[in-house]
Amino acid sequence: GGNRKGNIRTAFNLVLVFILCGFWHGASYTFLIWGLFHGSFLVIERVCNFSFLSRIPKFIKQLYLWLVVMIGWVFFRSNTFSDAFEILKKMFFVTSDNITMPDVISFSNTYFVVVSVIGFVISLGLISKLSIYCLKHKWMSFSVYRQLETGLLFILLSYSVLEIINNSYNPFIYYRF
Repeated sequence: GGNRKGNIRTAFNLVLVFILCGFWHGASYTFLIWGLFHGSFLVIERVCNFSFLSRIPKFIKQLYLWLVVMIGWVFFRSNTFSDAFEILKKMFFVTSDNITMPDVISFSNTYFVVVSVIGFVISLGLISKLSIYCLKHKWMSFSVYRQLETGLLFILLSYSVLEIINNSYNPFIYYRF
């Protein structure tokens, strides 16, 4: 019944639920900000009339979603506000002196490259578009497309599990609660 009492009550309930979700994840103000951030975006998207979004390419919408979620996760995983803001500054290439590009090579490894490429291909729907093109020209069947997509997802899952197993330090996510 949280959306049956009008828009203001619905907005309040959305923000409240996400704030409570933040506190459920941990007793820290960074979790509170994470919940408030996500709840606020839900309210903004409900209240504002974004009819122009139907004309924006899907890739831009996905980029917007990715950006909002990534910013929110910075607060979720940071120990303090100052840590979160330092990470955000680095994400957007802002340092204390000037604007610089981050040293991507320092954190890139085979795992990062493989997961990024597979995730990028899957998230853009490139396999789906390729399969539609191939189906029109009778170059492959739908089952081959499904096997290809399932295979890529399995590789991604397997590689991620192996990376987690081989990681020397993996603290429990709720250790701060």
